Parts: sequence; C-alpha cells; structure tokens
Amino acid sequence: LTAHITGRRADDHRFDGLVQGFWERPSIEGSLISKITVAEASKDRSRPLVAEARSTLVVKGHTLNLNDLTIAFDDFAQPQTVAGSLTAEWAERHKVEVVLDSRWLDIDLLANGQAESTSAETTEATAQAKKTAAPLPMSRRLIAALLELFPGETDVTARLDVDQVNLGGETVSGLVVAMERAKGPLELRTLRAVLPGGARVNFSGRVDSVDGQPVFDGDLFLGGVSAARVIRWGMGSSDMASPISDGPFSVSGRMQLGTNRMMLKSAVAEFSGIPVRGNLNWDDGERRVLELSVEGYEVDTRWFGLGKLELPALTEILSAPASDEAGKSKQNQNKGDLYSWLNSEGREVMLDLKAGRLVDGTNTLRDVDAKFKLHGRKIQIQRVKLLTAEGLSVDVDGALEGVGVQPKGTLNYLVGAEDQAAAWKLADLWAGESAAPADRDRFAAFAPIRVAGQMQLGARLASAADLTFDGVAGGGRVDARLKIDGGLSEWRKAPVDFVLRSDAADTARLFASLAGGRVSEDVQATTRDPGNVLVKAAGVPESDLMTLMTVDSRTVSLVFDGKTKIAADGVSALNGELQLRTGDVRQLMRLAGVELPRGVGELDYDGLA
Repeated sequence: LTAHITGRRADDHRFDGLVQGFWERPSIEGSLISKITVAEASKDRSRPLVAEARSTLVVKGHTLNLNDLTIAFDDFAQPQTVAGSLTAEWAERHKVEVVLDSRWLDIDLLANGQAESTSAETTEATAQAKKTAAPLPMSRRLIAALLELFPGETDVTARLDVDQVNLGGETVSGLVVAMERAKGPLELRTLRAVLPGGARVNFSGRVDSVDGQPVFDGDLFLGGVSAARVIRWGMGSSDMASPISDGPFSVSGRMQLGTNRMMLKSAVAEFSGIPVRGNLNWDDGERRVLELSVEGYEVDTRWFGLGKLELPALTEILSAPASDEAGKSKQNQNKGDLYSWLNSEGREVMLDLKAGRLVDGTNTLRDVDAKFKLHGRKIQIQRVKLLTAEGLSVDVDGALEGVGVQPKGTLNYLVGAEDQAAAWKLADLWAGESAAPADRDRFAAFAPIRVAGQMQLGARLASAADLTFDGVAGGGRVDARLKIDGGLSEWRKAPVDFVLRSDAADTARLFASLAGGRVSEDVQATTRDPGNVLVKAAGVPESDLMTLMTVDSRTVSLVFDGKTKIAADGVSALNGELQLRTGDVRQLMRLAGVELPRGVGELDYDGLA
C-alpha cells in the first residue's frame, strides 16, 4: 500500500507499507514520512521552516502506533530533533499516549515562526520584538495549544524531556513536562526546569477551560540566586523598565495562569533570606490590573521597583508641574523613583503592604501599614501609616486625581513629631531636598508636634491648596487655616489667606519660627514665656502680605498691624504699626531675634513704634 498526499506550501505526506490479515483482523504496517510547513520564508529566513516526521506506523483495530518516531526541523543553522513514540486508541473515550525527548529545541524560533505565518504584515519593530519570545506570554500560548491538541473527550498520558531549550533568548535546561487526563481536566503532573541564572521552577496542577479561556491552576515553586534576572527574563525586557531587586529568592504558592491573567495565592516568599507572605493578581488584558498584598517583618522597596526609599517632597508630588519644559523636566526628575512608580498611566495598581520594617538598604520606615489604589493619575488611599527612624509618625487617607498634572482631591492626615530630629524629617517630607535650614528650624521650633487636619487640592481654584489642622505644637494647643491660591509649590507668588492661633509654651520661640529666625538655646532655656499668639494674613507673601499679629504672654503684650514680605528664608520685611501695650523691651528684641548684651536690665515700654 502506497499513499502520497501533497498540500499547499511544502506539506507532503508519504506512506509505504502492507495490509495484513485482511479477512481476519486487518492491520496496516509501514513507514510514514510527513513534512509540515511550520513557517513561511521571511526577510530573516530565505526558506520555509519545515518539520519532517518519520516513524513506523502500525494500525490494528482501533489502535494506532507511531514507533521510532523522529521529528526534525529543517533549520540547518541549529539542527533540532525530537524522538519518541505515540499510541492512539479510538473508543468511547479516545486515548493518546506520547513520549518524546530531545537534546535541543529553539522555542523562540518555532513560536515566532508560527506568529509570522499568521501575520500578513510585519514591521521592522515587530520583527525585532519577535526574535525572542517572552516566556510568560509564551506559556499562555502553550496552554491554549495544549487544550486544542488534546480536546476534552480524549484521555491523555504525555511526557516531554528536553536537555536544553532556547526560550526568551536564553537557555533553559532539564525541562520535564508530564501530563495526564482521565475523564477530567488535563492534569499537569510535573513541569520542572532550570531557568537562566540557575533558578529552578517546579509546577504541578491542571489545565482547564474557564469562561472559554484556558487556565493553569496548581502549586508553584520558584527559587534561585537572582530574582532580577528571572523576573526580567520571564516578563521580557521590554515589559520591565523599573529596577528590580536582585539577590537569592524563593517563592511558593498556588498559581493560576490564564490567557491574560496570573494569580498567586497564599504565597510564601524569601528574598535575600528575609521571609514574607502575600498574594498577587496580574491582569494585562483590557484593564491592565496589578494587585499585590505583602506582609512581613521586613520588606525591601526594591522588590517592587521603588528604588531608594526617599520620601517625596509633598510640595512637588501634590503640585502641578512647572509651566516651562525645562522646569517640568527638572521637577519630575527631582520626584525620583516613587513618582515614576506612581505615574501608572494606563494600568491599575492596588497595593496592600504591612511591614514591621520597610527598607531600601539605607533608609528604614517602621510599623508600615499601607493600602492604596492607583489608576492612571488617580490615587485612592485607604490608609498609609508609618513611622520614620527619626520618630516622625504619619497617618494619611483620602483620594486624589491628576497627580503630577493638576492634583484635585482631599487628604486627611495625622502627623506626630516628638523631638527636633522628627520635626526636621517633617520639613524634609514637606520640601524635600529644597528644604532650607530656616524651613527645618521653623518646623523644629514647634516640636513636639501632634496635629490632625485636612488638605483640599483644586477645590476653590484649579491650582488652589487649602489646609486646616488642629492639635498640639510647641507644648500648647495650635489650630490653623490656610487658603493658598497658587498651590503648595507656588505659595509665595499667589494670594494666600492664613489664620493661626496658638497657646504657646514659649512665645519667643514660636514668633521666631514663624518669622524664619531662631532663638539661641541659652535664651530658650532661661526665658520660656508661655502665652497666646494670633496671626492673620492675606495677600501675596513675596510682595504684599497684609498681616495682623497679637502676642499676649506674662512678659509682653503686643499688636502688629501692617505689611510683611516673605522670602525663601523667612520674613524679609516688616512695615506697619507695632503697639507694645505692656512688657519688657528686651523680650520684644528677643522676639525679633536680636540678642542684647549681657547685663542690660529690664526696660519697660508702653506705646507705639
């Protein structure tokens, strides 16, 4: 019996054999040679990629055997051969048994060849991207191929052993895939391999169809010496622009991998010897969602591509960028890794983090409890609680949109700074690297601080920032209301409306901090003068700020009514009427930051200046 079938392209099938036992139990046995075109010729390949299968075919009754099966790919640069056997039985439920092994397979070549054959047009950029196949997306394509190859009415026993595989532009070794189906879903008994960099992966579970889409569902273990290398390789270099922490790692948990989705549940991980646990949900379909929950005693920000743990300057993160391109570029650059991470244009990110210590290798935050959602330039903060190494505590919730463009929304906050170091950190959090020494001292003068308040952005005006707070500062009660038309970063250049009331433990210290000056430590230690301070101001701070200030303490009672100018380092000019109703002129001089020579006695004064 000789048969020859030709198809379109280079497809060609030949059989030469015998028919035996025709009148009893007929059987067919002979040699089969089949050639199938895997991919057409292209710019990068002058001839089609052809797979040639040779085997001894034996058919008896309802059973077919392909013995001594070899499959060779017609790619002379890198010869690839697969050997094994196949048995198929037609019954009420079909049965297929396959055993294959190979020394070398180029999955990138085979996958990209098939992709090219289905596309009529291939741009230069697309062709470049197709030279290597990103392993994770490729795994999804293999899932779909498995379900198509072994439909639900077929029982399957299959095993594939490959010494080396080219996948994602790198070598994967020791690949073993064993699967089975018996009147149910396709069970993946074993999938194990040694990944680039020596990492090991072991997966077992099942492949099923959910809502018409194929899904892997099973137990995953992944571990090695370089987390960065494995993640970048698995995602494809073009998909992972942010820096990823490197070092020894291991991850185990329940994984689901579908066409556009990957989930990791009840995961236990270890990075550089530090254990954590959590869950991951990644969907890169139409919504492009990333949900991540992490809990551990110590968590490194570099695991998430955040880089250095430098708290951003709120005046930059919560302000619109500079109007000119140079200023915009400089401002965005100053915002650093966190701003880049927050700029989640086109994807939805949800993070739930609980850490006793949040570190970046240099800086440390303690008692971190954060849960927030990013979508484009919108951020919804369910809670962010943290404590810095300096003792600054922060508790924030709220929602903003237009982050980095024109922020609008509301934030509620509770801030605590027990000492000078914590207050300095608060100044750094507010102004970042641009915090002048006077700004840091101005915050430090109010320590210890514990205030709660609200910030509204873009409510009255698109650029407006309105703040209120109430609490304890400088050893006494303090409350304030600020309306800033120009936003946080341009507050000196646009109209403001400001009211502050304080029952200060030391009026001299409070006055000096508001004016941008400072009182010497010796004077502070010997002349603490508790009292009440009221400041009302309206206008443009850098040019014309109408100011009313009253101070009532045990040693001085004064009223100032006039105009002030505020420069970067504090009050630069005063022009108005000063009424000193009663008190010691020495105390007035100290309020103005002027230290009199030692030995000067009490100087009483009552009048106008």
